[in-house]
Amino acid sequence: MPVPTTTSQVVAAAGRSLPGGLEVDSWAPSVQGAVGHLVGVRGADGCPYALKVYGTGRGRAAATEFRSLRLFGDIAEVPVPRVLCHGVGGDAPRPYVLMTRLPGVRWADRQAELDGRQAPALHRAVGRLLRRLHVVTHDRFGDVLDDGARWPTLREAAAVRGRRSRTRVVGRPARGPGADPAPCQ
Repeated sequence: MPVPTTTSQVVAAAGRSLPGGLEVDSWAPSVQGAVGHLVGVRGADGCPYALKVYGTGRGRAAATEFRSLRLFGDIAEVPVPRVLCHGVGGDAPRPYVLMTRLPGVRWADRQAELDGRQAPALHRAVGRLLRRLHVVTHDRFGDVLDDGARWPTLREAAAVRGRRSRTRVVGRPARGPGADPAPCQ
């Protein structure tokens, strides 16, 4: 399947951060996410990477993913892609995050193959990993980004976020304009 021009432009922009650039390869996840489109790419040295391309105006979502992956990357025993860079590229500026590719198969793609002992064991293993992710804490509840809203208690955060969800339904924006992520270093 040919790569759309906009995606090719973003691949080229992200590739400027690596010696020799990037090229699209045949890897693709079995499903795409709701937030961004994943593209399999390889560096000139053959290393496989995943490039997540977000829609125009989704800079805040890209910056949140970048920051979250960096935070989770500091936790031992939790497999998390390593972020190489993030930025904005293409004629219609599209935010992106370039990261390493993790080996393996999605859990959802294996569920049907698991027997009565394997499924609970996998659930417990995933639960242990999720528990490890929850060691990342802060003194307040709210946005991962430094410029985002934060509240002193979970109750206050949930109350405000609940109101935001309702405003989305009636068509009002839930947040102000998102900040574009920093350019690749």
